[in-house]
Amino acid sequence: MTAPAPWRRWAVAGAIVATAPVIVISHLVLAPILAVLGVVVLAAAWRGPVQLARPDPVAVALLGMLIVWAAISAAWASDSSDALRGALKLTGTTVAGLLIVAAAATLSDATKRRLTAAVAIFVALLVVIIIAEVTLAEGFDINLRRAPPTAVSGLFWLNRPAAVACVMAWAVAVAFARQGFPWSAGVTLAAGTLGATVGGYTTGLLAMVSGFGVAVATWLFPRSMRLAIAGLSIVFVVAAPLLSKGPLHPDAVAQSEIAFPPSVAHRIYIWAFTSDRIAERPWLGWGMNGARTVPGGDAPIVDNISRGAGETMPSHPHNMALHAWLELGAPGAVIIALLIGYAFLSAGRAGDRLSASLTLGAVACVVVLAASSFSLWSSSWLASLWLAVAVSRFGVATSIRHIV
Repeated sequence: MTAPAPWRRWAVAGAIVATAPVIVISHLVLAPILAVLGVVVLAAAWRGPVQLARPDPVAVALLGMLIVWAAISAAWASDSSDALRGALKLTGTTVAGLLIVAAAATLSDATKRRLTAAVAIFVALLVVIIIAEVTLAEGFDINLRRAPPTAVSGLFWLNRPAAVACVMAWAVAVAFARQGFPWSAGVTLAAGTLGATVGGYTTGLLAMVSGFGVAVATWLFPRSMRLAIAGLSIVFVVAAPLLSKGPLHPDAVAQSEIAFPPSVAHRIYIWAFTSDRIAERPWLGWGMNGARTVPGGDAPIVDNISRGAGETMPSHPHNMALHAWLELGAPGAVIIALLIGYAFLSAGRAGDRLSASLTLGAVACVVVLAASSFSLWSSSWLASLWLAVAVSRFGVATSIRHIV
């Protein structure tokens, strides 16, 4: 069999690096990238040249339950057709993600190393672009958008690429650790942290720091920390609506002496409003994509914390746990809680001690980001997670049977 030409071997790696500036302009490109890759993998597997690893049956079962319940919720959603479209999009994203991760686990070692290096360069380029945008008074992206920074959110459009850099930095670090390059893993994580810091992405910086904390704690106490973090994550999701009734209630926060930035204060009001709507329909929720049409969502908030402004529900609750509760009720929240808990438990079985610690740190980073930033059903956000899982598999031996 004739070996492929060198340019073909590096074509995919070059394409990965080239997407960095595109993602800065629009992170939405991640969803079609995932879809195209999923189709390519499916076609290659159908024709025979690509073999797929067997997926983790527990993860697949939980994801399947989530999709089925999301589709069933269309029966009581205010917009049934939109709910069904949301369930269909979630199905497509999940299938494509599983296919890509299954294919990534069976690539040759040389290909894994080459693609890991490409994604590392991709992260570095993202960070360089973010630094350039912040440093230059009239950056390329500012001129392209013709939108100046806002007093509340600053260069808000850099948050999404910074989040992608954080997630991918952890994935690359896991791959490097599994390949035996711990220093490269550390440099990549430092780059992701730098991007969040310079970009002013407070949530991203908090996520990176949380990931570091979990990774160190897991390194020191492998088994006990894995079980403890998995248990705490389940409790967090299940008890999330109660937080806005107590310590995170806007009135309680307003009486404190903590100076919250306007963006954080806005989220506190969003979470309080969401908790009130959850209390109205705790068992079934408002249906898939119901956050967009929940009564009162377009009402302006009266911010007594930072004197900011905004709506009580700007398209989604900015918290995965509350989002699950709001739209899918208690059953959906329990499924999400089990998925996160199982992700932590599975991460602890990821090879050697360093790889397992970094994998748990990666999951912690994702959980923090999802708990304060993204829509639970965002196709671009979910695509970034699936791609990150695939990258983290670049360091696993080709004999692996299970994937998450």
